[in-house]
Amino acid sequence: MNKETKKMLSLNATKIRMGIIEGTHSAKAGHPGGSLSSADLFAYLYFAEMKNIDTFTAFIFGAGI
Repeated sequence: MNKETKKMLSLNATKIRMGIIEGTHSAKAGHPGGSLSSADLFAYLYFAEMKNIDTFTAFIFGAGI
């Protein structure tokens, strides 16, 4: 992975984190810890891996419940 890709993924993960904080604050409730710690993983999956898929693909992530 080159430096440009790493920078792009880092910026997108930061945007994801900002959205999590804004959503939690707006709801005046929630536990953002798990979501915040997953931001890098989801930024990579969505912006580096799934963008190369030509057809509609659903990504489902469950908590195992």
